[in-house]
Amino acid sequence: TDIGLDLGFLDNRLNLTADWYDRKSSGLLVSIPLPASVGADLTGAGPIKYENAADAENKGFELTLAYHNNISRDLKFNISGNVGYNKNNVLSLGSQFAAPIQAGFIQNLSTFTITKAGSPIGSFYGYEVDHVAKDQNEINALNAQAAHKTGNPNAVYQSGLLPGDFIFKDLDGSGTITDSDQTVLGNPIPKFVYGFSAGVTYKNFDLNLVFSGVAGLKLLNAMKFTTINEATGHNATTGILNRWREPGDVAALPRAGQDATSNGNLRPSDWWLENGNYLRLRNITLGYTVSQKIINSIGGHVFTRIRIYIAAQNLLTFTKYSGYDPEISTQGGLNTTTNPPYIFTRGIDDGELPQPRTIMAGLQVGF
Repeated sequence: TDIGLDLGFLDNRLNLTADWYDRKSSGLLVSIPLPASVGADLTGAGPIKYENAADAENKGFELTLAYHNNISRDLKFNISGNVGYNKNNVLSLGSQFAAPIQAGFIQNLSTFTITKAGSPIGSFYGYEVDHVAKDQNEINALNAQAAHKTGNPNAVYQSGLLPGDFIFKDLDGSGTITDSDQTVLGNPIPKFVYGFSAGVTYKNFDLNLVFSGVAGLKLLNAMKFTTINEATGHNATTGILNRWREPGDVAALPRAGQDATSNGNLRPSDWWLENGNYLRLRNITLGYTVSQKIINSIGGHVFTRIRIYIAAQNLLTFTKYSGYDPEISTQGGLNTTTNPPYIFTRGIDDGELPQPRTIMAGLQVGF
């Protein structure tokens, strides 16, 4: 379903386009696990088959507004902006063995994304970090609460927890950290995609700018595995100076020699995630068109138009994302062991090359 509206005002100097849509897609291709008893797989990972079984929905709106005017014979300008809102949701993965699809590996850790009914495709899934354990007294108090809630005097709040480790949130209220405390932490699909452009011409000069951006999404910065994780033994950024060192420290990062495994501090959690919003100056161009009088004096019988310009692409990016470039798509680095389609591993940055900043100068000649 798509309902659209196109409006023009002021002799079409002002234009508005609006669309609302609700699109349901059925028969999407997904992998379906089969019982091992069918004997159809030799890898030991369990047999699967691919089937057009999934249904998903995209719902949202798009809005574009543009205005142009000639203020005088020498001064003209135009400006336009657009914004789109989209909500993605998986409706069903089919009726046959419709287990959630988990993907997005980092090194040898667990999967970081989940695709299941009721959530967007490729949502980030894991634990929520509460804080870094300050000392053993804090851990003892948590273990006492776990024993009280579970009725088991030997219960511990979090397996293997030591001072300087991440304490994860007990979301289900059971008193202990289990698989049930995992939740959808966000997704890499932008809620908003927007952009705007402007152009102005004054006599023989012209200036054009194009901006674009996204908002309402999360990115998984997999480079944290090497840059601020002392347990891996790599060179690190200065961010590692915020690690826990001794009892009583209020720290942002775990201790040295931490439990850096899929069940320890590096398990899938919101620690890996960052705000993926950005606004980028996609293109800026400044040009000068040589006057016809000058063209005639230097070779008007040959040239009809001469324009000199300087331009820059990706000149500025405004973002809080700490990685190289917030404009990433699917996981594509060396740290992947991805069998499912890449649509399930969007927004995982394991060292993708950033888009280049390009500055150009040129001459346009008409004959």
